[in-house]
Amino acid sequence: MLTIKKFKVWKIKNYIKKHKLFLFLNGSRVTYRDWLETEQLLKQFNLNFYTVNNNICINVFNNSVYKNFIQTINCTVLLARQKKFKNIILFLKNLTELNSLMIIPISLKLNHKIYILPQLKNLELFDFKHNIIVLRKKLIMYQRISKSF
Repeated sequence: MLTIKKFKVWKIKNYIKKHKLFLFLNGSRVTYRDWLETEQLLKQFNLNFYTVNNNICINVFNNSVYKNFIQTINCTVLLARQKKFKNIILFLKNLTELNSLMIIPISLKLNHKIYILPQLKNLELFDFKHNIIVLRKKLIMYQRISKSF
């Protein structure tokens, strides 16, 4: 028999497996009165979201490879995704606007890894091959600098 709790656990697991790129948002500062306005603004950013209960989310992550991420979850979590993330600068601008909406971006899941926001500051695009090329160029530059000393 399928219960509501089992369905929610299944939905979270399915969401994590199905989508390679989505945001974890902290929705603790949003009040009931402000929720409708916040929901409309999230739709304006073309973000589809799913609200997750704290305890269910912790249980799901406790039994997965994302165990270390549990410490960042301390309230209601929104799993939000946008169909096309191309430009990292525009995306980070949208994240700062989300902060003004009383929703705090916690991290981003990209290609089966969870990144906190300071790690995203160095990315230019959400393209793995491009980021590897940028990393290679930076490593070569650091190697040249270290040889000069």
